[in-house]
Amino acid sequence: MLLLGPSRFRSLPPVTRFLLAACFGFWLAGLFAPHFINGWFGLIPAMVMKGELWRMVTYVFPHGGVLHLVFNCFLIWTLGGMMEEGMGTARYARLLFWCSLAAAFLTVAVAPHSRIPVIGASGAVFGMLGAFAALNPDAVVRLYFLFPMSARALVILLAVVELAMSLSGSNPGIASTAHLGGLAAGWVIARPPHFLARFADRVSPAQPPPYDPQAELDRLLDKISSSGMESLSRRERETLERLSRERGGRA
Repeated sequence: MLLLGPSRFRSLPPVTRFLLAACFGFWLAGLFAPHFINGWFGLIPAMVMKGELWRMVTYVFPHGGVLHLVFNCFLIWTLGGMMEEGMGTARYARLLFWCSLAAAFLTVAVAPHSRIPVIGASGAVFGMLGAFAALNPDAVVRLYFLFPMSARALVILLAVVELAMSLSGSNPGIASTAHLGGLAAGWVIARPPHFLARFADRVSPAQPPPYDPQAELDRLLDKISSSGMESLSRRERETLERLSRERGGRA
């Protein structure tokens, strides 16, 4: 069974520490100037459509209330810290960035003319949950700390609930579309479908290994040993002569 527990702040990996500090700092500033913080850093779809694209990233840091902040920071502290240590800082940072961006994009796409600010790290947190479930589908977690279930089942349950809330509009104070966008992005990034993996390979093919003169010389000598000098092509003969001169006649 997977047990998650808080650790000391200083021992947390860097991205987790930064995200926690930024969320707390923005929440604290929002207590004194909520209209400024939410108005300039919140995700306001109508303003994004006018070109204020920074909002698709900065909306992650402000939070609306203590419970909102505590819930997100608890998961960032426990699950996020563990995932960053396992995935590595760079990969974890990319995961959070793309999940936050996916959550923002879906929010803007669904309601492009809305002027209601969307704030909070929930999109990134749901993305983290989606990635964790994709990588560890059979890990046992506890819903509300009471009900054990697999990580896969938890993510499916969350997706169904958030989709129902998004379609019904039963809770307008919660950005369910952002949650869905982050959740889906986290799963796809951690375990991309086969067609996406093939597309990525075509767009960015694997780089060939660096040229190693000694390895090439050894290959040519092995070929001569097994098949004779006549088995070498003209280019291979020229390469053998050049490497022999460069490496002091070892051939």
